[in-house]
This record gives sequence, structure tokens and C-alpha cells, in this order.
Amino acid sequence: MLAKVWYNSGDSQVNESFYLEISGSGSVFLPENPNAGNHKIVADDPGEPHTRLRRAGVFELSAGTHAIDVYHYAKIADRYPRFVNGEIDGAESVKILGFRLVYLD
Repeated sequence: MLAKVWYNSGDSQVNESFYLEISGSGSVFLPENPNAGNHKIVADDPGEPHTRLRRAGVFELSAGTHAIDVYHYAKIADRYPRFVNGEIDGAESVKILGFRLVYLD
């Protein structure tokens, strides 16, 4: 899965990192290519405000309807601190403009 991310804060806000879980058919699907426990962290991309297409994980899904759940990295940063790039203090955010699903055989 690819995520189109708008890093709108430039360097005024750090830790614009996130991860995905996909749910459907009574199951939660985690990525096959994790980099922090069971999660695939899409790390912040510091610099001037910009948009970037990011690899957000490879998921094996069953047939049916699924929901993409987006979680801010701050939720698990204490367990996987290697992606922290500044103090996490208070509300954190990241803006995702869309997703692109790429089917693999």
C-alpha cells in the first residue's frame, strides 16, 4: 500500500510518522514487512512543507470490504523509539491525502 502524505508543518512539527492496520471480516491485518514490532512505521520526512508518496506496508487481505485504520506513531513510540525525531509532547498529527493499493500476485 502506498500513502500520499502532506507534510504541511515543515520542521515546526516533528514526528509526523504513522502506521496502518487494516480490518475486515472480523480480522485485523498487519503488514508483512514490519519495522517496529508488528507495525510498519512510515517515518516523518523533515524539511519544507511537501507532499510525498510513501510505502506504507504490504498486507495480505482476504476477500471482502476492509477499513484502513491510521495511527499516529506517538501511540507506540515508547516501545519503538528509533523513529522519534523530536520531543513528543501533546497532540501530534499527520495528514494523509489518499491511498494507492498495488496488487501483487
